[in-house]
Amino acid sequence: MILAAGLGTRLRPLTYILPKPLLPVGGVPLIDRNLKILKKAGVKKVVINLHHLGSLIEQHVGDGKRYGLKVIYSREKKILGTGGGIKRARKFLGSDPFYVLNADVFTNIDLKKVSAEFYKGSGISALMVLRRVKKGEDFARLDVDKNGFLRSFGEGRFMFTGIQILTPAVFKYLRVPGCLIRDGYKKLLDGNHLVKTLIFGGIWDDIGTLMRYKKRQKNRFCVKELTKSSSI
Repeated sequence: MILAAGLGTRLRPLTYILPKPLLPVGGVPLIDRNLKILKKAGVKKVVINLHHLGSLIEQHVGDGKRYGLKVIYSREKKILGTGGGIKRARKFLGSDPFYVLNADVFTNIDLKKVSAEFYKGSGISALMVLRRVKKGEDFARLDVDKNGFLRSFGEGRFMFTGIQILTPAVFKYLRVPGCLIRDGYKKLLDGNHLVKTLIFGGIWDDIGTLMRYKKRQKNRFCVKELTKSSSI
């Protein structure tokens, strides 16, 4: 699933006319990059949730055939939040573990390696891809134990990339509308579920603000590097 319903308020005025997933980086819309990442991982069906200027995303992506995918849309009349959007799309997601990506993620991650890490363990309810917080960044922090399992939110050396694998166990806790972290991950921890983490050291950016978007547009080297898949 690609979460694409956001208003993109921090990217205004750009997002008055284009939804965030259609903003181009190196001439390629963000959502195209993420669909190709999912296709490369062996995914055949992708659910995209829509709200803000959702019709433009639907017109651009279509039924997904040009990406080699089947694309299904979960349309939200009112924005439902990260958790609510996933809960609303439950009927499309089946009973197996599934990838979830934020539409504004710019990365060269190899999702096959993420999946391999998920299936190394047993009894895991979710896997979050993290990266180390760099000096000066203000992302929310997470704490991880020595075995790589999520311990808590609010402190630690890592931040969440928005890339993850979820199992249907999370649906018990998600609300509509609702937040994936508050209603999903925190409740999983409270219920003694195992949440595995994977630390990613490749290219990753949250294209969520005008400053980050402009910075990424200028970084031609990293755009070129996206033709390669990064190791974990």
